[in-house]
Amino acid sequence: MRSFNARLRWTPGSAETHQWYASSLQCREEGAETLKEIDEARRLNPASPAIAAEAAFFQADYGDLGAGIRALQQIEQTQPNMSSPALYLEIIDLAIGDYPGYVADTRHYASITGRPDDVALADAVAKGWARGGKAGLLEGRARSLKAAYDHGSETGFLLGQTLVMLGRPKEALPYFKASLNSRVIILTVMQDCPWAKALAKDPGYAALFAEVRARMHGGYPHSPPVVQVSMRTPN
Repeated sequence: MRSFNARLRWTPGSAETHQWYASSLQCREEGAETLKEIDEARRLNPASPAIAAEAAFFQADYGDLGAGIRALQQIEQTQPNMSSPALYLEIIDLAIGDYPGYVADTRHYASITGRPDDVALADAVAKGWARGGKAGLLEGRARSLKAAYDHGSETGFLLGQTLVMLGRPKEALPYFKASLNSRVIILTVMQDCPWAKALAKDPGYAALFAEVRARMHGGYPHSPPVVQVSMRTPN
């Protein structure tokens, strides 16, 4: 966070800096500060659809879920070629257990990006949902993310998260360890997430969380930018 604070001192009027700072705070589960920073970004650049979409996502996360979803859907209508609203809706739907919505939004996101990994994921979760409901969807998601991990386009965090959701935490641990080297920022607060707290009883996860704390203490002043992902998972 020191780098963001330094940038804000030098460029307090930069909407982009406030936006990125809000994203980092959201990954650290600092809700009030997240909303404060994204509101400042919107004040500085009210015409930015990207900032508006992120503000709606944060509103759904920390404020009014329904209002945030409606705002994202409205942005989708006015900005049909913009991918972030579909991605945010995809994340929200998975988190709240709206699996038909998740399948639809995953397909929509893939249709916008056209990336092979996104298309493969959309196909996998749709087929999994049709064949086996929630379990089938998660199995399809895991297989698709594993393929992406094998060719280097998935850090391992989302794959690990999906395996935990499937009740396979020991299988997930190596992928969380791999994501540590990719600086997935959510690892800094993963141990405090409701879905991960019970994992700390396992020696392997206890060691992972200890390593995360040690790296945080040492800092990453010259490392590459963090990778931001959602920590949200359904019950």
